[in-house]
Amino acid sequence: MSFLGSIEDHAFNAFKLAMLNFDQTLFYNTYNRLLEEKSFREICYEFFIPIIENIGLLWQTLTIKTSHEHFICVHFRQKILIHIERIQSSNPRPEGKTFVLFLPVNEMHDLGLLFINYELLSRGYHTVFLGESVPIEDLCILNALYEDITYISYFTVKPDHEEVPKYLERLYDKVIKNTTNSMRLIGKRFNGYDEAQLPKKMTLYKSIKKIVKDL
Repeated sequence: MSFLGSIEDHAFNAFKLAMLNFDQTLFYNTYNRLLEEKSFREICYEFFIPIIENIGLLWQTLTIKTSHEHFICVHFRQKILIHIERIQSSNPRPEGKTFVLFLPVNEMHDLGLLFINYELLSRGYHTVFLGESVPIEDLCILNALYEDITYISYFTVKPDHEEVPKYLERLYDKVIKNTTNSMRLIGKRFNGYDEAQLPKKMTLYKSIKKIVKDL
């Protein structure tokens, strides 16, 4: 194993240990050491996102509790928000294309969507981040304010699997139909979903990297 590989393995394990022990000092020490070698974006892709994706497996093996997940997500979120604020403070209203980011009703897992928001802002796009549990009807307000919107949503636990097709049809009818808008979708709720069933102007992505690459 390479020396760099050893550092990365150590950091990954340190973040997980910080989560299990609610150790804020260990989290910040690990994060600050990584910043000496890597960019914030690299840290997110190599550590934050894989750890969040691994939480599901830890839940299944009863290794962690809800409090563990909340602890680590709060700290990840703080770091992403700091970088978002830096971008927005220098350019509060970019002239680029408008993206609206939201989660379905009763969906609370916003960390992945928040990072996508950071990626969009860092590329000079204008974003409206609505976050968790947004009713479809509320999205219609945005259509009256902006033209040619690209909506982005992240389905982790909601809607229920059997409700996804009907929910997407409602999204299309209320938000996309008869407009130049489009929608990009991502999340575990689409595992096994037949992309051929997607309404028009909706695109499904397997990862955050792929959705960002296609901006």
